[in-house]
Amino acid sequence: MKCEGWVASWSGDPHMRTFDGLKYDCQGEGEFHVLKSLDSKFELQGRFVKFRDDKRPTVTKSVTLNTGDGHPIIQVNVPDDSSNGCMPYMYVAQSKVPLHSPELEGIGDDNVQTEKILKRNKNDSINSWGYVIYYKDTKVQLTVQAKKSSTNGCVLAAKICLPYDYERLQNEQFVGLLGSPNDDKSDDWMQHTKNGGGHLPVPTNPKDLRYQPAYDFCVKNWCITGENDSLFTYADHESFLGYYNCGLPVDTKTEICTENPEAVLGTDLGMQLRTVCGPDNEACMIDGCIGGPEEAKKFLETQTDLVDEECGKQYYYEDYDDPGSFSEIFQKDSLRFAHLHKGNPELAMTFKVPSKAEMIKIEFLFYELGGWERDGSYDDEVWLHIGNTLLDMQRFGKDQDFLDRYWHGTVDGISLTRQAMTNSGNLGLGSNTDQIHKVTIKIPQEHFKSGSIYFSIKVDMSGDKSNESAGVDEIRVTAFGQSCDVPEDAKPAVRTATLELPERCDERSAVSWGDPHMISWDNYKFDCQGAGEFTLVKSLDSNFEVQARFTRFSDRQLTTTRSLAIREGNHPIVQFDGYLPG
Repeated sequence: MKCEGWVASWSGDPHMRTFDGLKYDCQGEGEFHVLKSLDSKFELQGRFVKFRDDKRPTVTKSVTLNTGDGHPIIQVNVPDDSSNGCMPYMYVAQSKVPLHSPELEGIGDDNVQTEKILKRNKNDSINSWGYVIYYKDTKVQLTVQAKKSSTNGCVLAAKICLPYDYERLQNEQFVGLLGSPNDDKSDDWMQHTKNGGGHLPVPTNPKDLRYQPAYDFCVKNWCITGENDSLFTYADHESFLGYYNCGLPVDTKTEICTENPEAVLGTDLGMQLRTVCGPDNEACMIDGCIGGPEEAKKFLETQTDLVDEECGKQYYYEDYDDPGSFSEIFQKDSLRFAHLHKGNPELAMTFKVPSKAEMIKIEFLFYELGGWERDGSYDDEVWLHIGNTLLDMQRFGKDQDFLDRYWHGTVDGISLTRQAMTNSGNLGLGSNTDQIHKVTIKIPQEHFKSGSIYFSIKVDMSGDKSNESAGVDEIRVTAFGQSCDVPEDAKPAVRTATLELPERCDERSAVSWGDPHMISWDNYKFDCQGAGEFTLVKSLDSNFEVQARFTRFSDRQLTTTRSLAIREGNHPIVQFDGYLPG
């Protein structure tokens, strides 16, 4: 289910992102008005809980929504104990229902659609659990995801989407921690009506958006102070007063740590934390100060999870078929790519970025050609520049010469993944040590605030190009927003292959694209790189079927979709031929 509209979210301890893109923290302890209409019963609330006795920051343990449209109030909780995973459970109209229960397919209301989210790590273990709750009559959408924190138990992150044509936005005033959707960050800090209403000045000092002023704003205005105002359902051992702690003073220890993590965490952990987060990501530093570098990485993963990767806008593509597309193009048989070596070591470009992009993903194929590192006297290296950040693609060698070898790292908030797409062998260039790797880079918003981003690939090699070299092919740049409608206001750097996205589907959806990547109906993500004709979806009870033809290009292990055929009932079979980018 794709979100097209105003989007706001929060995660971690808790890091808020308003509808207008203002980012700040609310580390209060209690139940909070996250989003509330002053003119109807619409309200979204969050329960922020201190997870460790020796740490003051809080995390989200429960979320509840009343749309005010007659639908049952829905509440999503995570378990207190993470030893058996963090599968959330739900209260529907105050009755507890396990999240995996078949009853949740409609939760007793035909206008409410639910979709389970399960995201897995490379080793197939579950990395996050959650649900998308979609209201068909209004197109309001709530996404709630749970992760197992390295130190903080089970933690929720949430995203709310209000469609642009949502009737309540036209006729009602919305307030709360997520602000009011009007493209104006300056009015997102609003006072509760009990404090006179109106707007508070938003701090210009980034530190004030994380610590004392932010804490005072959230607890003095949006902490729920009376049980009658709470939408939450309580288990036998729970109570409103058991969660209410909004009278506590602000935490100061975390701020001290973010300024000097080496002094608080120790030299090694402090330096690791700075490497992971970079100099401009205060929220990442806060999570790292509470739980160490691994917790900082989980924060960055959660930010990626909240971006809708099903509907990014591809705005740059280069496959080097044009002889003038790079200073040196290598071509042999069906192979053609930009050629890098000792005498021609770098490929560089600058991309303009869409104004509302939250994340940029750069993907490309990297050819390891010839005798890399085989002489034992020199380390052949590949370096990536993303703006001012230098990323090491790590060493290539004989211990990595097999299919699916995987490496992942994080520097300055940028995620880099490299995966071997072929076994080591002869790609037709005369060496038995050639190999193709798929490289994926995910770049957060902090790195392209200027509206553009510099990208380069540089090799450092000991031998000449007859002995060792590299190739780069199929560079693809995609912009993602919290919503599906990333504006196309960035002019491409060279040339484009536009990926046209389908109209919004208000029912269940699944996706296949690339070489080939799959997202199932239940949001399970996997790759199918077989060559042949495959059934994508088939009804066992009717004449409906979708098939795809995956074809290997050149001598590579990689395949792409070359043909798609659809049969529906007694209608003629429709077939699309040619390279299908999505």
